[in-house]
Amino acid sequence: MSTLTVNGQSQGSATYQPTGAWLGTAAQDQVEKLTTVPVTLNGGVNHVVLGKGTGYAELDFVTLWAS
Repeated sequence: MSTLTVNGQSQGSATYQPTGAWLGTAAQDQVEKLTTVPVTLNGGVNHVVLGKGTGYAELDFVTLWAS
């Protein structure tokens, strides 16, 4: 679990499964784990921070979309 901050305001946390170790095999690279966290963004530039929580996980990308 990581803390989630947007523009200096807490937006709660992002919870995702730890990978356990560096993903170095083709089979490990195929494991897809997704987490969805709704946040409020301002128009223009926003500063999004995922703070390190416990355990270890690799974050490959972040996708943002309007709802």
